[in-house]
Amino acid sequence: MSRSSKILTGIFSFLPILFAIVVLVMVFARIPEFALWDHNEPDFFTVWNSIWPFIMVAIIAGILKLAALIYFIIHMLNNKLVQQGGERIIWVLVFIFTGGIGFPIYWYMRIWKEEI
Repeated sequence: MSRSSKILTGIFSFLPILFAIVVLVMVFARIPEFALWDHNEPDFFTVWNSIWPFIMVAIIAGILKLAALIYFIIHMLNNKLVQQGGERIIWVLVFIFTGGIGFPIYWYMRIWKEEI
């Protein structure tokens, strides 16, 4: 894999984490607006206009995470440096249960440090 491909894969591995942070920032930025709704009940369009950006970014984040999961599992299965059996099972479990943190770890350990 060329150096530029490794860098692009690295950027792709960090995107799910970046989008998760963006979603959290968007939620916490809207808390003061949501607190104002406590005193009067807003109509549907007011609520929709407040939450649709959050929903769109969350959908994009979910799609990115799913795409990264599929890409890294396929890459790991085709990677000759990853040992058969136990290590592959561990990597799949890391990808599934770490919520996207495993992608940059795998990228660094098995893609970035790989000899060209």
